[in-house]
Amino acid sequence: VANAGLQIDEVELVPITSDAELVVNGGFETADGWVFDKTQGTNHNATRYQYSAGAQWFGTSRYEGEYYLMLTGLGIATQDVYFPEGGAYRLSFHVCARADNVQYRNNPLKLWWSKTDGSDVHEIAVTRPIAATEFGGYSYLFKIPQEGTYRIGLSGTVDKDKTDRVDGVSIRRAKESEVPEISPETSLEVATGAKLNLDFAGTLQLKEVRLGGRRRSGTISAARFPDYVTGPGEAYVEPSGLSIIFR
Repeated sequence: VANAGLQIDEVELVPITSDAELVVNGGFETADGWVFDKTQGTNHNATRYQYSAGAQWFGTSRYEGEYYLMLTGLGIATQDVYFPEGGAYRLSFHVCARADNVQYRNNPLKLWWSKTDGSDVHEIAVTRPIAATEFGGYSYLFKIPQEGTYRIGLSGTVDKDKTDRVDGVSIRRAKESEVPEISPETSLEVATGAKLNLDFAGTLQLKEVRLGGRRRSGTISAARFPDYVTGPGEAYVEPSGLSIIFR
């Protein structure tokens, strides 16, 4: 059409290195973007729930908006998220426990990413048991290998009637954090069942690291010791060598 034109307002150019929000509907105000799996275990639920409903059981603490994600037992919520480039990203969210009785609290929240078919799962973190009945913020750094769409998951970890209330889920591009200033003479011991969260990008020099009572040397990372370490960072312990004495 001759002399046709468009009127455009509020144009914004966003570079792929910006901190633009990647999660769709992280406040659960609608069901858009999320898949809820309620089939895991015998005590389970994963659904968006209205703040104004069930306050006598779940409490009156509110993060924002009118809805939140309810995860009970082993319930799972996932979303396939497009990452514009490989590198470091930060997953943040707010969470609290059911309020009416302590027996319904203390369900640690597990966070992970995987391929969109559910394979090649990488744990981001497992929180401590969620006991507080007021919303509190959590934040974890993780790395994506390259541009593409990946599945992000949140789930309960205890197959009992224990409920987490989650809101404000966000993923943004992160600057790769500086290595923390810790003396290279530092020794760390991580007990069996505990997790060392290396929430930075880079390598931290340490004198000694014990995992489950065993001294480890060389690179200490989630890739090498997934039962003890989370996060994208690494620690390094200089191998001490081996002396053999013949008598």
